[in-house]
Amino acid sequence: MSRTRNNPVADDLLRPLLHTGVWFYAAVFALGSIVLTGLATWAYWMAFGLTSVALVLALSLLSVPVVNLIAPIVVGRDLEQVTAQVWLGSGLIVGGSLSLIFFH
Repeated sequence: MSRTRNNPVADDLLRPLLHTGVWFYAAVFALGSIVLTGLATWAYWMAFGLTSVALVLALSLLSVPVVNLIAPIVVGRDLEQVTAQVWLGSGLIVGGSLSLIFFH
């Protein structure tokens, strides 16, 4: 039995997805990333207007440990190895930036 006989409506709905080229999906991904980057930048500048610069910069430093935690899960532990040396470097980056923000 073919799928067309079982559910022709579902086949009609899936046909555009199955016959669309990879370049279309690449363009959609690129445009989506541009829009998300613009929204993130806008939110970042809005945060500067709502609170102190030191707090915004300190919160933006959370991306360093978050990337260390999530990268091995997303990419795989065999490709992204977060060692003690990487954690030490991340700690130095966060600590140095915080000391510049709060003790300058």
